[in-house]
Amino acid sequence: MYTRTKEYVRSNATDADRFIENIKSISDYANSTLLKYLDECDTLLDYTITKYECRVDLISKDIYKSDRYSWILMYINRMSIEDFIRGRVIKYIPIKYIEQIYDRI
Repeated sequence: MYTRTKEYVRSNATDADRFIENIKSISDYANSTLLKYLDECDTLLDYTITKYECRVDLISKDIYKSDRYSWILMYINRMSIEDFIRGRVIKYIPIKYIEQIYDRI
């Protein structure tokens, strides 16, 4: 399982690289504590895309007030950018649960 270096423990970064193990310059996304906790989260809410078609960054900003969680939306919904179209209902984890996951790691 992934363990953080002291450098990352002091960091407040929320990007995926903070939680993804890097072995010989290759990111091991499947061996991630963060992804495991995201998959286990059972508190998901619905969001209907009414604007920002194919703009996951803006959808993330609308939901979380920040674009840095856009990768989480893509991961949770198992969708590519092209799949984020108007009328589609996607799932998202409320920010308080994401923050709890970050704190747990």
